[in-house]
Amino acid sequence: MSCSNSRLMSLAFLLFIPVFVIGCGAGSEMRNSEPFASTESMESTVADQLSTSDSSVDPGDLENADVQRKIIYEATVDLTVTVFDGVPEKVRAIVKSFGGYVSNSNLEGASGNHRSGTWTIKIPSDRYPEFLDQAGKLGELQSLREDATEVTAQFYDLEARIRTKEQEEARMLKHLEEDTKELKDILAVEKELMRLRSELERSKGQMRLLTHRTDFSTVTLFIREFRNFEPEQRITFGEEIKRSYSQSINQIIKFLRTLVVVIVVLVPWLLLFGIPSAILFWVTFLIKRKIKTKENPPSN
Repeated sequence: MSCSNSRLMSLAFLLFIPVFVIGCGAGSEMRNSEPFASTESMESTVADQLSTSDSSVDPGDLENADVQRKIIYEATVDLTVTVFDGVPEKVRAIVKSFGGYVSNSNLEGASGNHRSGTWTIKIPSDRYPEFLDQAGKLGELQSLREDATEVTAQFYDLEARIRTKEQEEARMLKHLEEDTKELKDILAVEKELMRLRSELERSKGQMRLLTHRTDFSTVTLFIREFRNFEPEQRITFGEEIKRSYSQSINQIIKFLRTLVVVIVVLVPWLLLFGIPSAILFWVTFLIKRKIKTKENPPSN
């Protein structure tokens, strides 16, 4: 009886082993089939999360909506003054009074010569027209060029993209804290977070630059000194003859002055080499003449 029981227990144990192995395999398959179990499935899910609806802004919607327009203003002002003294100080004073700043400046020339200066100025956009009027009073206006670039659509499109990326970042952080358990899934999520944050920082940098360019207008101010300026007038035939005669006299005087300078330069050399050469020449001439006289004495 005991032998029979032993055989029955051995048989039951042998039958239990396959059932246990199959059950474990099934459990393993169930665990592996859970969400975000592999890197490929994780990246696919993240890509689905990032592929949200298009955040671009339709310019037509902006025209109908009550939004603040974003415009980049740029101007180039060319002025002339009779006296350049004090001009740099006036430029700095007027820029400061309008709440702006000089981003770049360049001064050329010296006292007694024609001088000029170039300033690249940043002025708050709401005071840009008033500043142009005041800057034009620093001298005589020669030219004024203005450019206005509409960037309203780009501004709000970039703003919407930043907002969308921030929402995606928040969802990714929540998913990382609540749903991600395995190391490979954590690494996959952190990789996507790094990429998302890099794009977010780049977009924020573009937004800061665009905001600065719309908040501060750029004015390039060029001022040059022009002393004793007289506008050219049409001359008569007699005046033209008079000018030609005066030019000829001036050329002759210039030639004579140059000739005198050349003579003055050559005199020391003539004294150094000319006189000894002349003496040597006359001594040689007299010797030859004396020798010739001895050889051919004059006949009586």
